[in-house]
Formats: sequence, C-alpha cells, structure tokens
Amino acid sequence: MSQTPWWYPQAACKGIPAGNVTKDICFDGCPVRTNCLTYALCVGDWFNNFYMASLVWGGHSGYEREKAMKATEYRSAKAFDLLKENE
Repeated sequence: MSQTPWWYPQAACKGIPAGNVTKDICFDGCPVRTNCLTYALCVGDWFNNFYMASLVWGGHSGYEREKAMKATEYRSAKAFDLLKENE
C-alpha cells in the first residue's frame, strides 16, 4: 500500500494504530466503512498475488474476509456482497 486511500481522512479509525481498530469503531457510524471493506478485499489484503487478510477493515476481521473470499473463489465483489449480507 504505497498511497493513502482517498477516503481514509474521513475514517472513524484515523489516527488509531491498526492493531487497536475494532469492529465497534467501524460499525458505530464510520462514513467510509464500505469503501474500507472494498479496499481491503481488492487491494489491502493482497501481497505479491497472495490473499493474506489481517486486522479489522470495514467492520470485518481478517478471518471473516478470508472465509468470504474462499467461499467466492477469491472474487472480491461477491465476497463483499456475502459479508454485507451477513452483517
């Protein structure tokens, strides 16, 4: 991740260390939660062509995102829909 996403300045977690971000912070009215989840599934969780989800992004744990991606054969749009459907 070389550049800060355009939506990050509006994120409820701005300024909080990544390891301290919880789902509650995301679900308690973060205005860019869906942008964040999309970013995680499409960009943030990918490292050298491997999907390695970690931390909380868009209100979902790395485990939840990994599970959704596996269930949808790593199709990020379908994984997004699955995660949103199960909120």
